[in-house]
Amino acid sequence: MALWKALDRAAHAELEAKMDFQSLPQPQVEIEDDPDLPMFFKRGVALGRQRGREEGRQEGRIEDLLDVLEVRGLAPTDAQRATITSCRDIALLKSWHRRALTAESADAVFEG
Repeated sequence: MALWKALDRAAHAELEAKMDFQSLPQPQVEIEDDPDLPMFFKRGVALGRQRGREEGRQEGRIEDLLDVLEVRGLAPTDAQRATITSCRDIALLKSWHRRALTAESADAVFEG
């Protein structure tokens, strides 16, 4: 039996009363509506989904940027590639991607 179902409802309520939900990040995805799951578990699942989606968008931006550079023959240096693959700022990745579409060199993508 799953842990959250093994705990009785009183234990769920006690745990939830001790948690400060206001200080936690608010999930931007829908929280499951399962009355058998405690709210702290549902919030954790929702936050995990949200984080996974954000990481997926970041990885997609990274792949798109590297693809544009490759197709255009603008080979990034190892340092530039490391900078790209370690970047977690979606807005910055988007900016680099747009620059890569018209840049004359890989260096020009990162200027400015």
